[in-house]
Amino acid sequence: MSTISSKDVRRRAIEAYRSGHGSQTHIAQTFGISRRTFQLWLRDYHQEGRLEPHPRGHNPAKFSGTMLTALDTHVEKHPDATLVEIQTEFSDRVSCSDVTIHNTLQRLGWRYKKNGYERVNKTDPT
Repeated sequence: MSTISSKDVRRRAIEAYRSGHGSQTHIAQTFGISRRTFQLWLRDYHQEGRLEPHPRGHNPAKFSGTMLTALDTHVEKHPDATLVEIQTEFSDRVSCSDVTIHNTLQRLGWRYKKNGYERVNKTDPT
């Protein structure tokens, strides 16, 4: 099955089906896609009038800009704080899991050791 699903291919497949050039299965085989994919294209076209693929991506980061700076400053002042304590500290400003905080701290270059958080030394790993 083809993975090409540009707007033009979608438009031509839907036009072929609407003009009666075959069943959903026949149109899907003609365009090299699965029948289910074609059915989803049809559903999107009928419900929303949309031929474009769904937007891709993920949720924006919970910590960015001033919040990211505040988190970094907080960990500098409290290197022995646990993830739950950090989460509680920021709970009035952001709703997130402790995993989100852990991943953000990794992005900032922090790692947790026995005695608390410390900056990662990229030239002399321990």
